[in-house]
Amino acid sequence: MADRLSEMRIVTLVHSRFFGWRSLGHILRRHRLLSILLRQCANHKIDLIHCSYPWYSQYGLCMATQLKCPCVIHARSPLPVAKVKKSCFERADNIVAVSARIRKDLINAGISPDKITLIVDSVDTDLFGPHALKRQHFSRNGELVIGLVGRIEPAKHQMEFVHAAGLLAARNNKVKFAIVGQERDAVYTQQLKNYIQNFGLCDRITLFGRSENMPEILNGFDILVSLSGGSVMYEAMACGIPVLSAGFTNKEDSVYVIDGYNAMLLDNREPSSIAVALEKLLTDGAYRQSLANNTRSHVMQHLSGRIMAAQTQTLYERLLNRYQTVLPNKGNRTHE
Repeated sequence: MADRLSEMRIVTLVHSRFFGWRSLGHILRRHRLLSILLRQCANHKIDLIHCSYPWYSQYGLCMATQLKCPCVIHARSPLPVAKVKKSCFERADNIVAVSARIRKDLINAGISPDKITLIVDSVDTDLFGPHALKRQHFSRNGELVIGLVGRIEPAKHQMEFVHAAGLLAARNNKVKFAIVGQERDAVYTQQLKNYIQNFGLCDRITLFGRSENMPEILNGFDILVSLSGGSVMYEAMACGIPVLSAGFTNKEDSVYVIDGYNAMLLDNREPSSIAVALEKLLTDGAYRQSLANNTRSHVMQHLSGRIMAAQTQTLYERLLNRYQTVLPNKGNRTHE
């Protein structure tokens, strides 16, 4: 990321570690880092602070106060009220919510709708696209491949996926399952491996570990399963792969992953329910193809990088204009 920004002649400063703001053990370290950041910002005449994740929010808010500029916080995952309060969202000039569900969480936590902007994460549609030559990434013998992508930890619900795979494998011998992701929880990973071995599923379910080539991975799937949401669903759709989202995406809130149009949505993560839904996708080829036909076109229409960039630029301009009205002397600064 830093290399790509530098190639575009955008000043890029990388800090290897941000210390927990609320941790008593990091009080001196966080103030030292904040001082460094403020000196760097002063050198580059920063007009706006954008915190990519809530755990940077306290740094961004303090910097914006000192620099007398607006601060934007990005909210990328479901937010309980306690986390909204802890991250001081109410002090931000604007909060970018990446989904209608997150926007609703913020409002329920007391954030004014006027301070929330809905900008969905985009997909690099040049990088992620249908590629026939990559379809054989996973070894096949006439089987369809169902995949799940995510760090291997309880929050990603690989265990429910494995249980569902076991149920489905007992009824269908023309399917294989792939789990792709870095092992983040050693105990949980071992539990998955034990289950796969104990139930004789080693030839049907494979843990592939971390991958740096997600377009190739996704093109190797026939169906992507997501049990925790995430932009990987949009990336799979950009590759023409239908999605089964279970226990995360609400039908009434979902705008881009649409039940019966380009995906199947379930309101729970019960392995039996997942297995039934996957069996329909496997056995009803016409239905699976009808979903696949609507995936990439929907992404191109609603989730391209150009759309996200235009929406973000509009937000920046609105906030900068507001600050320049209040603080006219900021109007001649260079935006970086």
